[in-house]
Amino acid sequence: MRLFFHFLACPQYSWRRWLAVPTNFTGHERMHNLIKHQRRSPFRIGPGGRQPKSALLARLLTVSLVVTALLVPLTASSAATVQDGRLRGYTVKEATHSLVYVANAAAHSVSVIDTDANATVRTIDVGRTPVGVAVTPDGQRVYVTDLGLSEVSVIDTTTNAVIRTISVGNAPIGVAVAPDGRRAYVTNEGSGDLSVIDTSTDTVLDTIGVGIAPTGVAVTPDGRRVYVTNFGSNSVSVIDTNTNAAVTIGVGPAPSSVAITPDGRFAYEANAGAGVLSMTDTGTNTVSTYLTVGNRPANVAITSDGRFAYVTNLGANTVSVIDTNTKTVVATIDVGLQPFGVSVAPNGRRVYVTLQGSHSVAVINTDNNTVAGTIDVGEAPSGVAVATRP
Repeated sequence: MRLFFHFLACPQYSWRRWLAVPTNFTGHERMHNLIKHQRRSPFRIGPGGRQPKSALLARLLTVSLVVTALLVPLTASSAATVQDGRLRGYTVKEATHSLVYVANAAAHSVSVIDTDANATVRTIDVGRTPVGVAVTPDGQRVYVTDLGLSEVSVIDTTTNAVIRTISVGNAPIGVAVAPDGRRAYVTNEGSGDLSVIDTSTDTVLDTIGVGIAPTGVAVTPDGRRVYVTNFGSNSVSVIDTNTNAAVTIGVGPAPSSVAITPDGRFAYEANAGAGVLSMTDTGTNTVSTYLTVGNRPANVAITSDGRFAYVTNLGANTVSVIDTNTKTVVATIDVGLQPFGVSVAPNGRRVYVTLQGSHSVAVINTDNNTVAGTIDVGEAPSGVAVATRP
């Protein structure tokens, strides 16, 4: 059952009403039914990024991915505007070349943004319903989950072409690559398990049972544990990567994603069902704090210094900024329609948010926590990750 997607995209349905919905549709067919009447509206650029003029846009199908991105910092030289898909008003501060990869779930593609040009420079055809994105530490490969085809596409960042596909479990959503780059972990929402991929051969080594409707996934900095959010069973599975043994932690309702602090001490889970962020102590695997954020939090990312966490609130069109020392919300940012995926630049100065309702990526300036501008991508952007290469 597509508990995760239906709940996030259609908040008027309760869990009981969801159980009464026929489940003989594929993830792709559900997406088609949700977006087939959507029309792209005109937009304007303002403090909150791209805003639609019409409030009657159909809700888009949403998907889960927690990614920790590496993006070259930019600085605004003037007010940012968008022309022909480019983000104007920025200058690049570093020579490091980065490409941003965005999975467009409704466009069957991945958009490639060149951070030097601040524009979408390539669109890659990827399967049927690409949703989750992760990059290897060396920046040479991108792994993209395909909900509709139950496979993972592997993109070579040199050629920006799909070089192979890997069959995994039913309805894969989240993907994370281990810090050493040797393993990729994929959550399979439909089959309730986790696929373990050997990245040297791009083959599935093992399949580990977890909870109901697993969505988000993150690996600890030392690579010894994997945390998986189980959207349908209100829990997190913690997997020992040496033994593949799993323990279960109860968290908030409908946890959709997870991110781990750089020191490995805490796992932060966005709980879409209650509008809260749970903070799990990884030493004891118990929840130490629940913090109220916005309506239907979808994803969470943490700055490289561990000081702040950014949470996309899909139902509120905002991003919550959390001070991890005080465990309080210190800012709420209006970003645009249906914010979903989120990534933080390594120096913490920029945050990148996919906006599913306006087919774009918003760029947040963390100096003042305002939206500096947006970049056009494909329809229903979900997962986002950045490949940084010399």
